[in-house]
Amino acid sequence: TTGGFKFPDGTTQTSAAAGNVSGWTDGGTSVYTTTTTDNVGIGTTSPGGLLETRYINAGNTASSGVQLGNTSTAITIDNYTYNPQITSKIAAGTYGSPSAIVSSQVLLRITTSGYGTSAYGNGPRIDIKSEEAWTDTAHGANIAFFTVPNGGTTTTERLRIDNAGNVGIGTTVPGAKLEVAGNINSSTGALQTAGVTRIDNSGVGTLAAGTTIGGAAVAGLPAG
Repeated sequence: TTGGFKFPDGTTQTSAAAGNVSGWTDGGTSVYTTTTTDNVGIGTTSPGGLLETRYINAGNTASSGVQLGNTSTAITIDNYTYNPQITSKIAAGTYGSPSAIVSSQVLLRITTSGYGTSAYGNGPRIDIKSEEAWTDTAHGANIAFFTVPNGGTTTTERLRIDNAGNVGIGTTVPGAKLEVAGNINSSTGALQTAGVTRIDNSGVGTLAAGTTIGGAAVAGLPAG
């Protein structure tokens, strides 16, 4: 409707004077439901949380929605017929004239924060970043996981899955399918490579000649 808002019940509001208007209150610097316990629905007449948005297609065969602030869950995302998903979009340039993103651009960051004795502080986070300048045919990216040690406040990267699928623990540049910077301990089971190299927790096994650890050959191994 030109010059106003048309509501699902067919009524139209063309002004937003201060005070109570159709269940809303304009406080001058904020607009809120006059009854603060009321739920707000966009695309639905029966919102299940403080705010719910819902899309239903013309044939009523597909629906998607986001619900904020119900009694048990802060955010609920649902989708019928299709898969529920969260999508982040980023570009360089401007909204009207986007351009390609560069390498090391954060595509999505999930952060946590908690209250200490006097202020909020950072907790663990997950970063998804580009690993190259993007084109229409090149979208290299990685995922990194960060934690904070007990007794500290610094968020530190602990694990990374790079663009090639290599996993690094304690390293940001894994050079193999799994690279660990530090000790590896197995309380049960064993580490075995193609039936040739075997190290198990009992301290016995078979090491073939030519085996290297950290790039150095292990001396004194049998030939076969």
